[in-house]
Amino acid sequence: MSSHLELPFTDAGAIPGSASGAEVGSHHPESSQPIRETRAKLKLATGQTPIRFQGQVLGFMEEFGASREGLLRLEPEALSFQPDATRGEDRWPLDRIRSVQASSSSVQITTHERGLVSIKVQGESIRLWELLIHQAIQAVWSARGWGRIVEFQPRIRAE
Repeated sequence: MSSHLELPFTDAGAIPGSASGAEVGSHHPESSQPIRETRAKLKLATGQTPIRFQGQVLGFMEEFGASREGLLRLEPEALSFQPDATRGEDRWPLDRIRSVQASSSSVQITTHERGLVSIKVQGESIRLWELLIHQAIQAVWSARGWGRIVEFQPRIRAE
């Protein structure tokens, strides 16, 4: 099995909403070159609030901490976020992400260690980022022999 990571989006200009990001293409997993990067705002879930109707709990709504701005990078083995205001970075190995879901204005990932993470990309398509994250996770799963992913939410599941 080749260690070369191929993503089908090789012409970033052909993808709606992709003008401001880095080039999309083929990358070697051993390199630290990002598949794509862009400015983003990130929020971490801090808890849940029950949603009630007539005394019955219907479900739960996530509560999020303060929004942080920084640089979002999709790399061959991880998704990372470098905040502007603080040192260090948040890093989520792609094989540790449990789900990926797009909302109207953000991509949400669930991780084993940090729970729900909401990412709002600036000046780019949410759908583009959802697809790129899906493809990168599938490449990692394929390289590990974990199968073809058939769903990414409510959890990642392979056949």
